[in-house]
Amino acid sequence: MVYFDGVCTLCNGFVDFLIRRDRLRRLRYASQQGASFVALLARHPDLAAKTQATAAADTIVAAERLPDGSERLYLESDATLAILSRLPGGWGWLRYGKGVPRPVRNLAYRLVAHNRYRLFGKRETCRLPSPEERALFLD
Repeated sequence: MVYFDGVCTLCNGFVDFLIRRDRLRRLRYASQQGASFVALLARHPDLAAKTQATAAADTIVAAERLPDGSERLYLESDATLAILSRLPGGWGWLRYGKGVPRPVRNLAYRLVAHNRYRLFGKRETCRLPSPEERALFLD
């Protein structure tokens, strides 16, 4: 599951990129402005505290359901690498990006995240999926 800032032009471009490449339709999406993200925050109070301290939409969040029913969350650069590594084809090599120390990866991630509206713009409303994409979105 990919939770993204629904009004961020860069984030929506990333979702478009993922949809075009995820031919197996393994990924699902929800905006951080929707009910699914609110439910995720309720299930993970530590994530709720972090998002309140930094601003909820400053990070992409990836959630993975584990065999025991629990969820594993990925934040910032870990989320980006986890998401990209699930794409079919040659994208799996990106998991080796974890070889770069997390503080370095997250510093670069945060620089872009905190300046994304200024650099890439902001939409007036959240993304509306096309009819073909609708099944990929929770809300």
